[in-house]
Amino acid sequence: MQKLFNNTESRFAVDWIIEPLLNLEAVEESINLKHYKDCFQGETAILISAGPSLHQNMSFIKKMQKFCHLFAVGPALRPLLKNGINPDYTLSLDSSETNYKTHFKDINYEGVLIYETMSNHNIQKEHKGKKIVSKALTEQVTPMVFKDIFGFPTSVPSVAIFALQVIKFLGFSEVIFVGQDLALVGGKYYSKGVNNHSGMINTEEELSVIDNRGEKVGTTKALKLFLDVFETIIKEFPNESIKITNTSKFGARIEGTEYLSIDKIIKNT
Repeated sequence: MQKLFNNTESRFAVDWIIEPLLNLEAVEESINLKHYKDCFQGETAILISAGPSLHQNMSFIKKMQKFCHLFAVGPALRPLLKNGINPDYTLSLDSSETNYKTHFKDINYEGVLIYETMSNHNIQKEHKGKKIVSKALTEQVTPMVFKDIFGFPTSVPSVAIFALQVIKFLGFSEVIFVGQDLALVGGKYYSKGVNNHSGMINTEEELSVIDNRGEKVGTTKALKLFLDVFETIIKEFPNESIKITNTSKFGARIEGTEYLSIDKIIKNT
C-alpha cells in the first residue's frame, strides 16, 4: 500500500502543484461544496462507477433515474451518455492530462461537475454546466487565494471514494453502488464502452478477494487498496447514518455494504 502511494506521489508531484494554480480561475466560478451540506436528507443516490458490470446495468440506471440522483465517476461518463443517460453529477479529482483526454475530452455534458482542486484544469475549463469545488487535502495553493473552500479531512486515492464522501456530506440517506466491482470481473478492469488508456492494457490478476457470492475473484493491488480505503471510510460513518447497497454480484464484497440484486431493488422501489 505504501509503495503504491509513493509511486503515485512520485509520478504526479509536479501536477499536484501546477493543476491547483491552473484551476484558480475555475474555483472563482465554482460553488463551494460546503454550501450543500445535508441538502439531500431522506433521498437516494446512485454512485455509478466504471467497473466491468456497468454495461449490464444501463437499463436499471434508466429505470431508477426518476427515483434517484445519479453520481457518475469520470470514466463512466462516456458509456452513460452513449446509452442516453445524462447523470445529474459527475466527479473528478485526477490531475493527469491522460485522464482528461481519455474520459472527458470532447464530452457533451452539461450536468453538474463536482471536482477537487487538483483535478486536471482542462476538465473544469471545458465544462459548460455548473461547477462545485472541494479542496484537495494535500494541496496548499488554493487556500492562499480562497480561504474557506471546503476539503475532506481524509485524502482518498479514488474518484469513486471521493464520490461516496460527497454523497454522505450532502446528507443522502441511501446510496446504491453500480459498477463498483473492485475486481477483474471476466478479466476486465473497465466496463465495455469505457475508453482505456495505456496503463490499463496489460492489467493482470495480482491478488484475490471474496465476491458477493462468497467466492474468490481476482483483483489488482491498486483495486485492493481502493477496497481497503472504501471499508475504512464506511467504518468512520456514524452508525446507520447512510444505507449502502452494492449491486455487483461478481465484484468484491465491501464490508459495510449490503448486496442486493437489481431485481430486488426495482421490486422494492
